[in-house]
Amino acid sequence: MKILLVDNGLEFDLNTPYIKPLGGSEISLILLAKGLANLNHQIVLLNNCNHKDQSNNIIQDHISLFDQYANISDVILLNRYIPPSIMNFLTKKIYYWCHDAFDQNNIKWMMNKNATKLLTNILCVSEWQKQTFLNYFNIPDNLLVLGNPIDYSLYQGYTERNLNKLVFTSIPYKGLDVLPDLFNEIKIKSKNENLHLDIYSSFDLYQSENEDFNNVFRQLSNIKDVNLFDLLSMKDLAYVFKSANLSINPNTYMESFGRVYIEAMASGCIPVCMNNGANKEIVEDGEIIPYANINNIEAFNYFVNKVVELLDEDLYNKRIKMEREMMKWDYNLIAKRFEDILWEF
Repeated sequence: MKILLVDNGLEFDLNTPYIKPLGGSEISLILLAKGLANLNHQIVLLNNCNHKDQSNNIIQDHISLFDQYANISDVILLNRYIPPSIMNFLTKKIYYWCHDAFDQNNIKWMMNKNATKLLTNILCVSEWQKQTFLNYFNIPDNLLVLGNPIDYSLYQGYTERNLNKLVFTSIPYKGLDVLPDLFNEIKIKSKNENLHLDIYSSFDLYQSENEDFNNVFRQLSNIKDVNLFDLLSMKDLAYVFKSANLSINPNTYMESFGRVYIEAMASGCIPVCMNNGANKEIVEDGEIIPYANINNIEAFNYFVNKVVELLDEDLYNKRIKMEREMMKWDYNLIAKRFEDILWEF
């Protein structure tokens, strides 16, 4: 098949996530493109790298380019909201791949009945996300769950693991503000003088800032045994997970999938996270705190005690089991699932 994959987001090419940070939805599209190409489909990946002036919206500002590829494609997969008026002329399979439940782009789609009628299927990344759409929006029941891919090979292979190393790897609003109090309490209760927390987080990827979170960064920089880093490439992040003991994620953000948990588990790094969004569905062998809100004092104490408990456990068998199970998210398998969907509809 000739398949057109379209994204209006960050600028990227097929090598981007291996050499510098990139958003999760863009990484997913790149890995899907690679997997579909391995299945001998002809793939065009259309995004803001395809035009020299690096337009903010490759579709709206260069409609002729979109038309050119759309007309010769058998299937179109959209990774961002595209104005339905642009697609009215198309008489082929059009899929929309959602990565968040309450993202403004997704809400535009779900509230526009004329738009959803144009779509052959809406692809969700989890059952939780699918059910959320069905609960909140009056949309056709044409939602399928595809999941999110990882490059499983990156997370395999021996790396010496530092059992005193905790990591937080996400953009700031997914729990960064809780870390100063949380890590201090973990340090007190664990009595481990060598315990340290490495934080890989920033807003730089999205070229934005938030003064409240900047204050949190300054606070963290003054805490002994806390190390601050910028976000990493997919390849470098895999090394971090392979060398760390636990990935702590005290967020209240409703994750529609939670790629960071999959990446951690594929590396044998145990994720500890809250019970909200799709976490319970995705994190099969990590540790899910039985509370949705870390700001609840009982939830906070439970989180601290669970981390301290895990630091004293032999987690070798748990790590091996997690690593094997995460193979199901490899991009070649996700691409095969998508191919099966294409043949079915």
